[in-house]
Amino acid sequence: MRCESNHIGASGLIFGWLAFLIVFGFFTRKVWEIVVGVIVLFVYGSVLLGVLPGTPGCRGRAHLCGAIAGVLAAYLLSGPERKARELRKRKATNPYLTP
Repeated sequence: MRCESNHIGASGLIFGWLAFLIVFGFFTRKVWEIVVGVIVLFVYGSVLLGVLPGTPGCRGRAHLCGAIAGVLAAYLLSGPERKARELRKRKATNPYLTP
C-alpha cells in the first residue's frame, strides 16, 4: 500500500461501517445481529489492523476516526432498543409501574 501522496478516499467510511456492524448487535443484544457482527469480524477482522499506524508515510487517522464514528453510531442508533429493554426489565420486576 502506497500512501505517500495526499488523497481522499472512502476508507474512513468502510472502517465506520465495519465497526458499526461488529458492535451494533452487542448494544441491542439481538442474537442475529451478534452473529452478523461475529461473521464480519471473522471475515474482515484483519482489515481492522489498518487502524494501527504501521505503514510508513500512511496515516491511519481516517481509519481510526471512521471506526470510532461507527461505534458511536451503533451506540446512538441502539438507544431506543436499549431503553425499551430497560423498560421491559423494570416492568417485569415491578408490575405496578406505569409507563
